[in-house]
Amino acid sequence: MPDAGGAAPGRGVAAACALLALALMAARRRRGAGAARNPPLGPFIEVDGVRLHWVARGEGPPPVVLHGNGSLAQDVLLGDFAARAGRRHRVLIFDRPGHGRSTRPRGRSFPPGEQARLLAQALDALGVRRPLLLGHSRGARVAVAWALQRPREVRGLLLEGGTFHPTPRLDVRLAAGLAVPVALVCGGDRMVDPRTQSVACHRRLPDATLTLVPDCGHVVHHTAPAALLDALDALDRRCAPHPLPGAPDLWAGRRVLPRPRRPGPGARPPLDPRVRSWRPRPRPCRMRSTRR
Repeated sequence: MPDAGGAAPGRGVAAACALLALALMAARRRRGAGAARNPPLGPFIEVDGVRLHWVARGEGPPPVVLHGNGSLAQDVLLGDFAARAGRRHRVLIFDRPGHGRSTRPRGRSFPPGEQARLLAQALDALGVRRPLLLGHSRGARVAVAWALQRPREVRGLLLEGGTFHPTPRLDVRLAAGLAVPVALVCGGDRMVDPRTQSVACHRRLPDATLTLVPDCGHVVHHTAPAALLDALDALDRRCAPHPLPGAPDLWAGRRVLPRPRRPGPGARPPLDPRVRSWRPRPRPCRMRSTRR
């Protein structure tokens, strides 16, 4: 004869499973309704099992924007930067793997080098050649890894409020091997210390330019889009010419050109009066005697 007392735990487990199933169905419905209210802003492209979401604005030479951690392509579109840059450029904005609408398969690691490889293959599939890379915050590390992997296929790097290395020594040694023009832009940042990031990287890249935008915080493309646009246009002028659509890439297979010298004191100042270019002066080395 079955134990009457043992039936109650079985019914309780069945009820809990039913409630869990109902909760999962409700969550799936809510997720579907949210996706219907917020459709993707652009198309998708699949590379090596990863579905990447990307958005394009404007026409012209293509800068590729790489957002920071905890962000997505919509963040770049919220302000005026993408719209104003789209008047002279074809701005391509990707959701990095695991951000926004882009997928991140389980069991796989996506360090900056792997993200750079996937995004470079996506551009190859889209027929985009020799882009400028604009990396913000952690996206700057992806841009640096991209340029190190494919130095002949990147025209230049614009690094905004970059976090290039968790310590002042790790990735700067790699950045010293960059063979493309580099421009650094950062504001008065409380999230990321410019002295240990942008300024430290600039000291190891003597041909790079550094623009400090006072009182603009970590997200310069929102707080001072004109400053970032000036840096983008100046970098575009320093870089090798971009091949026209349908024209042969005359720069393919050639050696990377040396970076031009920095402008002298008589150069025209930037358009935004809040912006000032700055280069740290070398600190004098003072020897202390141990004799008494």
